[in-house]
Amino acid sequence: MADLDANQMILIAAMLLTLSVVGVLELRYMRSRRKVVEEKLDFPDRAHNAILTTKAIGEALARGGVRSPEADELVREAESASRERNFRVAIDLAERAKGVLRAAKLDQQRKGDVAKVDTIRQKGNPDEVTPKERLMKELPANYAPSKFSMNLARDDIAAAKGRGQATAAAEKYLADAEASFNAEDYDTALKHAVRARRSLGDLAPATETSPPTPSASPPVAKGRACANCGAPLGADDGFCRKCGTKIPPARTCPSCGAKVADEDAFCRACGTEVP
Repeated sequence: MADLDANQMILIAAMLLTLSVVGVLELRYMRSRRKVVEEKLDFPDRAHNAILTTKAIGEALARGGVRSPEADELVREAESASRERNFRVAIDLAERAKGVLRAAKLDQQRKGDVAKVDTIRQKGNPDEVTPKERLMKELPANYAPSKFSMNLARDDIAAAKGRGQATAAAEKYLADAEASFNAEDYDTALKHAVRARRSLGDLAPATETSPPTPSASPPVAKGRACANCGAPLGADDGFCRKCGTKIPPARTCPSCGAKVADEDAFCRACGTEVP
């Protein structure tokens, strides 16, 4: 009976040990399963927040001039993955997009203002033909300069008459210029128109065979300021040092060096076309 009791005790102990092991294993399994369930329930919110955060970072950097098409594409892929309930993939894509944006920001900081200048230079198509250039290509050579110079000669003659100045020689040259223009000899018309103005003493004399020696462009006046941000500019600045805006150079005639107004297509002094 004593031996039987001992066997029963051993059996009971074994059963208790087995139950303890099973209980521990079941407890671990339940905990791990609960963790998985909680993570699954949390993934949609994490994916949504990751996408929103990445888009906000991209918009903030874009306002500062930093743009990354690669990051934009990753965000679109993350949104697509989130709609398909692939939340892990969406989170990974959003994190990759953040990394791309950080790299773009660092690159822009290294380049500094040079990046703004590069952006300005890239704007527009340098090969695009403007309406003015197209019109000039369609007109015969010296058609527009001769017509422009004749109009200036008429104005100068009228002004000279108002001052009581003799204009007979100028009127003769102008008549010759008009006759040549009507005969479609625009080169000769331009020469006569220039002679008409020179005869009034408005232009310095020049030989027929050699064009006037181009003079150096006048120095840029001190105290210039950027039209975009108002920052002061140096005499040799082609771009604003503060905002990167391109500064147009002062227009001068390539033939005689005279100043040319922005609205003029030809030099008022010699009739040369000014680009």
